[in-house]
Amino acid sequence: MANGIVDSINPPKVHGIIRETTTFVEYHFVMPNSVKPGDPTLLLEVGDRVTFIPDKNFATQVKRAEPPSCSLTANPNSILPTESTTLDWITTNADSASIDQGVGAVSVPSGFLSVKPGVTKTYTITATNGAGSSTASVTVRVT
Repeated sequence: MANGIVDSINPPKVHGIIRETTTFVEYHFVMPNSVKPGDPTLLLEVGDRVTFIPDKNFATQVKRAEPPSCSLTANPNSILPTESTTLDWITTNADSASIDQGVGAVSVPSGFLSVKPGVTKTYTITATNGAGSSTASVTVRVT
């Protein structure tokens, strides 16, 4: 699958051009015969972010890109200064994810790692894809 942005649409809004996000190559697309003008689930507009399968200069299986979602937990979420905790995360529809506080890039769609914050810290994960980003946070209390 590739990510792109709808560059142009020709009446009756079922065919046009998609520009791939990273290479900027243009692909022509035609919505399936089952899609009728005005169909609220698949009708695309200029500027919509989409996913598609590139096939030479043609885009197949075009659909609106779903924004990502994510969650982040700490177990335990309250520790002593000398102890560690485990951060667990789950992402959906993410191309990449990262956690702040010096953790950096993490695996998608899920993973875990041990951290030893030393002081109370809030960790935030950011999941991204061509349709946008989402965040989730958890606070680890050090007592």
